[in-house]
Amino acid sequence: MYRLVAIAALVGAGVAAGATGPTSTSSPTGRLVGQTQISYGCPGPASEGSPACNPWRPFPHARFTVAKRAVTGGPVPSTTRTITSDAQGHFALRLTSGRYLVTPLPQAHTRGGSRLTVRVRVDLTTRVLVRFAGFPQQVAAEGGAGQPGDGPGQRGPRAAHRGRRQQGRVADQAQ
Repeated sequence: MYRLVAIAALVGAGVAAGATGPTSTSSPTGRLVGQTQISYGCPGPASEGSPACNPWRPFPHARFTVAKRAVTGGPVPSTTRTITSDAQGHFALRLTSGRYLVTPLPQAHTRGGSRLTVRVRVDLTTRVLVRFAGFPQQVAAEGGAGQPGDGPGQRGPRAAHRGRRQQGRVADQAQ
């Protein structure tokens, strides 16, 4: 009888110690923190010597996936998580150590962005910018201020189209 009580006490002590200490199934973790950003391009053209345009802006509530990277380079399907950044475009999550694929998802005003590979290390913080290509994109105009082909002497798609249209009218009037 004393033997049974002693064994039960030892088993109970072992369970209690295991519940408070690390278990053999726990994995070492690190943190992945960062910001989501979006760019619609820069309005152009810029004058020489003027400050450069920084097209990147915080992208609040942006969605992207994080998945463990397989040795083949693709995502491990069962590890894919969808993350949404906060109202300032920030996010933070704890992941087991390893390599991960971060993929910006298509959503309003963007078709997504370039996939990133990041490495999360034990007890360290990995910082990342998750960037999305917004649409419509602003493109620097060719040949001067404003939109391509807006003014006299401008070169660009509108000017080329206008020139073809005017040439057609001249040809029609000559007949």
